[in-house]
Amino acid sequence: MLIYGRTMCTFRLAVKLFVLSFMLCVLNFVADCSPTSGFRSEEQDCVDILPGNYKMHEIPKPTGEPLQLYFQFYISSLDGIREDDMDFELKAYVTAIWRDFRLNCSDICPLNNYICSKFLWTPNILFDDAKQVLPFPEKELIFEVNPPGEVHQTTGYNFKVGCNMDFGDYPFDTQRCVFTIRLLNTLDSDIHIQWNNKQFKPVIVLNKIDPPQFYMRTPDGSARFTESVNGYRYILDVNFILVRRLTGSIINIYAPSSLITAVSWVTFWLRLEAAPARVSLSITSLLTLCTQVQFNKSQLPPLNYITAVDIWLFVCIFLVFSTLVEFAISYNTYTKTKTSALQDNESQDNIKQILNSKMWILQIDQEERRPENSKPRLSSMVKRFSDWLSKAPADDISRIDTACRKLFPICFSLFAVIYWMHYLSIYRREGR
Repeated sequence: MLIYGRTMCTFRLAVKLFVLSFMLCVLNFVADCSPTSGFRSEEQDCVDILPGNYKMHEIPKPTGEPLQLYFQFYISSLDGIREDDMDFELKAYVTAIWRDFRLNCSDICPLNNYICSKFLWTPNILFDDAKQVLPFPEKELIFEVNPPGEVHQTTGYNFKVGCNMDFGDYPFDTQRCVFTIRLLNTLDSDIHIQWNNKQFKPVIVLNKIDPPQFYMRTPDGSARFTESVNGYRYILDVNFILVRRLTGSIINIYAPSSLITAVSWVTFWLRLEAAPARVSLSITSLLTLCTQVQFNKSQLPPLNYITAVDIWLFVCIFLVFSTLVEFAISYNTYTKTKTSALQDNESQDNIKQILNSKMWILQIDQEERRPENSKPRLSSMVKRFSDWLSKAPADDISRIDTACRKLFPICFSLFAVIYWMHYLSIYRREGR
């Protein structure tokens, strides 16, 4: 038993030594094959181009001159336009180009390694109009160093850009949004920023951009000189022009409101005794238009001014409301006429109507033969016209209804022609 125990201890010790040796071999193999050695060589390349007295926080400007910093703006996508928040989503790449004369890159350059951005001076770029800035991962950063010390840095961003939109001509509006690029805590005497328009346009659209609500004109870049607390500085602007599409507004707003307004005119062809039908039709049309106004307001931010669509919907509501007022006047006139007719004998009433009609015709004939000085005044003519309107034909449809059958469509058509001519001219002028 003693010999057996010693044998087992020796066997266990041998197994442990074998496992330990195997683990050491595996660790050495992993260390030899690890990609960290490559990173060390790349970091070493970045360090080798730096002089001994290099300061990464010092602006690499020539003596007595500002650093020339060039920008290029690449637009990948633009979507998520929200009128209620007055912003949109933008995916873009910003390229900054400058020359660092302190670098020693005669043998190593060109060098393409994003790790070098940790050792070299880079500009602090600020986007004033961005509500939210989400840079791409660091590994997607493009950082190139070319001889003689020319540095190219390209960074991708996901922006939520704020835009000061004006809805005075909505939905015939054209929104002009400005995206500002500037440097943080630098003056024009230290760094002079400008667009890189030597070979390409300063703003380049990489993919076709077709937002559902707008047409986007080709963006362009501009520069302006502003005064700050510490001095003067240059600011670069990316100008976006968004022209609203009219198809959706015509289908969702103008066509339904026009049809609802036209439906309210059906009451002019209904008998005056059908009061419930006429009132119900007018009130239903009025409530439908009010609902449409409320829905339209929910698509826009709170505004303290009138938009173009508000004018259209207000006129539609006014015309529908006028049908209710017209029915009240017609029904009141018809009721008075019918009540007075029932008080007399039917035969006497018929004779009276015949005599009145003949006397009225005779009076008109005599007035036409009078000289101009003997004609009655305007007030008497208005009175006779109101008396004519108060007489209802035999089918219980007042003469007011008969006149409104033509008056309302003509007024609405004239308004529509003037409205569309005015705002289409604005739409064409602003959308250029």
